[in-house]
Amino acid sequence: MYSIISKMANKSKLRRESRANERALATAHLKDSSDDSTKWVITGFVLLILLVGGSLWFLSTSSLFPWNKAAPLVTVNSPVGGRQHVPQDTPINWPHKPPSSGSHYPNALAWGPYQSEQKVGNWLHNLEHGGVVLVYRCSGSTCQDLYSQALAVYQQLPKDSLFNEVKFISTPDNDMKPNFAVLSWGKESDSNNISASDITKFYLANVDHGPEQLQ
Repeated sequence: MYSIISKMANKSKLRRESRANERALATAHLKDSSDDSTKWVITGFVLLILLVGGSLWFLSTSSLFPWNKAAPLVTVNSPVGGRQHVPQDTPINWPHKPPSSGSHYPNALAWGPYQSEQKVGNWLHNLEHGGVVLVYRCSGSTCQDLYSQALAVYQQLPKDSLFNEVKFISTPDNDMKPNFAVLSWGKESDSNNISASDITKFYLANVDHGPEQLQ
């Protein structure tokens, strides 16, 4: 009798252990499946981010799309005003800003880039002498950045054939509508950025074309 009871107990114990093992295996399988699902979700999310980021980069940089192509610098002939010299700091009302001709002050500026905003009446005198002037709108830290870009342009411009110097000035000018403008006497080219190649082309085409061929 004892033997029968013992066998039955052993069988019951074995069944309990078997069910416990099955539950443990099922739990482990569910855990593995959950971990695999989490890994796939994370992998898919990372791939989606890379795909979206790559697409945005391509759209923002590819020259296949018109919005990424730089607009060509178009030179327009501005109405030529007078060239009367007026006393320094006399208020002058130019009909167009930035002006490329008109009344101006007796003293021209020394050639080169300027970090601080120079008076229009002075650099306008430089245009009269056949120079080229780059003016740009800026504020805060962008002024230093644009000055550095203008300096790099100035340093690579060739010297003019008449006076063996670079007849180029750059200066901030926040009293005008365009963001950037390259000027010679009676001519203006507006832009949204500083393009060394465009400025060089404008410079070569218009330097020493002022009404006074002076330094």
